[in-house]
Order: sequence, then structure tokens, then C-alpha cells
Amino acid sequence: MLNIKTYFLITLCVLFWSGNFVIGRFIKDDITPLELAFFRWFFVFLMIAPIFIIRHKNILNSIKQNFKILTVLAVLGITAFNTLLYFGLTATTSTNALIINSTVPILVLLMSHFILKQKINLYQTVGILLSTFGVVFLMLKADISNIFGLKFNQVDILVIISSTAWALYSVLIKFKPKDLNDFEYFATIVTIGLILLSPFYLYQGY
Repeated sequence: MLNIKTYFLITLCVLFWSGNFVIGRFIKDDITPLELAFFRWFFVFLMIAPIFIIRHKNILNSIKQNFKILTVLAVLGITAFNTLLYFGLTATTSTNALIINSTVPILVLLMSHFILKQKINLYQTVGILLSTFGVVFLMLKADISNIFGLKFNQVDILVIISSTAWALYSVLIKFKPKDLNDFEYFATIVTIGLILLSPFYLYQGY
């Protein structure tokens, strides 16, 4: 049975996830998307560096044996997702981005069906439809007429690609190496993702 701590952590997860969209939009004029993405993961890397250092033998061995899947997961979950999202937020609203992102559960369900051959049952379908409806309902402030005030533009395609990347990551994480615990795995994909992101950041002229 879920306890208070579990609910608290789930609530924090939702707040951090939503806050990523709001803050990304709020500071769009003060920092470039690549700067935001790079420094976000750079500071995360500094925090998890001790894990990488202490467990470097196991991590490096896993990278050698599982280089392809770890690289794919790092590209999708670290390099691409937030970077594309931040680029999209320079010209779209956080509301639009959150509405687009609300399609992720549907994408995950469909990708799981085609990639993992998982069956889609009625409960999953109803649950996702209700959750998506709930997000849109809140974004429209309970007034369906507000939908006519929403303006989507070409940059929204970046948010769509970003959401698709995260959905695919959520499906492919099933194939993450079994020889890495959760902390080692996170340290590994952050490191790989940051390395892959660095050339794009440096190309800006820094």
C-alpha cells in the first residue's frame, strides 16, 4: 500500500517535470537552449561524478559490452529530449508544450505494442484517454472555448519530436544493461549524453 512518502515523491516528480517546461519558457531570453541543456546536465554530472568514479570499472565494462543500447538511451533521454524541448519553448508556450507532452503515455503504449509486442488492454486505453483529457481540461481552464485561443506554430514540431524521443526512451529502457544498478545506469547515460551534447554546445562559439 502506498504510504505518505511515496505520494510525496510522486508529487515532487510531477512538479519537477512540469517545472522543466515552465522554467524553460521563462528563461528563454536569458540563456540559449543549448546552454540550458548543457549546463543542466553538466551540473547533474558533477553531482553524480562520485558514483562514476567509485564504480568506474563496472560502468566502463558495461559500456564496452552494451555501447549501442546505452548510446541510444543517452541520445534519447539526455541529449535530445531536453535540448529539443528548450528549442521549442523559445517560440511556443509552456501550455502548448505540456499539451503536446501529454501524448507521451499514448505514444509509449503504441510503441510498446509494436516494439515489445505488448497487448493493449481496455483499462490501459481508458486510463490514458482519461489522463490525457484531464491534462487538456486543466490547460484549457475547464472552458472548451479556450481551445480557439491556442496558437500552434512550426516550432511545435520540435516539442513533438522531443516528446516522441522521451516516449521511445521510456520503451527502450527495458533493454538497459542488467549489470548496472539504477545509480550506475543514470551516471552512465548522463556522462554519454553530456559528451554527445558538448560538440553542439561548443559549436555555438564558446
